[in-house]
Amino acid sequence: MHKYTVAAHTDVGVVKKINQDSLLIEIAETDIGQILLAAVCDGMGGLSQGEIASAIMTRAIGEWFENSLAASICKSGSMISFDTFRVQYDFMIRQTGKKIAKEAVAESGTTICALLCAGGTYYTANVGDSRIYKTQNNQLLQLTKDQTVVQMQYEAGKITKEEMETHPQRSVLLQCVGATDHIIPVYGHGTYTDGDRFLLCSDGFRHKVSITELREVCCREQTMTKQQMEKELIRLTSLLKTRKERDNISSLLIQVEKQSRFS
Repeated sequence: MHKYTVAAHTDVGVVKKINQDSLLIEIAETDIGQILLAAVCDGMGGLSQGEIASAIMTRAIGEWFENSLAASICKSGSMISFDTFRVQYDFMIRQTGKKIAKEAVAESGTTICALLCAGGTYYTANVGDSRIYKTQNNQLLQLTKDQTVVQMQYEAGKITKEEMETHPQRSVLLQCVGATDHIIPVYGHGTYTDGDRFLLCSDGFRHKVSITELREVCCREQTMTKQQMEKELIRLTSLLKTRKERDNISSLLIQVEKQSRFS
């Protein structure tokens, strides 16, 4: 069985007056150990009321976890199937997109990357360009794929990986929740074990930091306390601000630990 140590940090950054990012962490105790649901939502910086869209999204996914998802896992005594996760998530996110379109101003929208962990299995879901990373063999693997114009151009062989990072259209999304009629999340799944870590972040957290700098934090061999994890996220955020990152900066760092049945 596993338990999770979680650190979170969000910052408005050096340019914007409003923080349009929203973070979510939900943890439930069950017979198979803790269940964790985490999400990072980035309200669209170029659209009005992006902070309302991201807040509606995190509230909706939190209610899904509390009212349905955790209970389903508890009742079955095991992780729900990947197909069940996708069906439930599809329904939840499409209903939320309609709610955002109704309650916020026209063209409000948000990205969302979500991570569900239970019983050694993880599922990911992504709309937009917020990201999820996972440690593996002292490497930091990107679990999600950006839904952006530059990602599409890269896959078509029109630009290189290096050009993607500095391309003027790197933040132009193909879809987002609320401003896109048809929402098609990108899903993934895999396994994790004691000592693994997950990093969820908005695009503002990663634009001006290298994968090497992220790996130095996420791939440490020794177990970190929550305070140490928070300190590292704050340090990286401060570094990004000195590098003149223009967006809001948000991150979640999750550490997997062994949980005794008697703890």
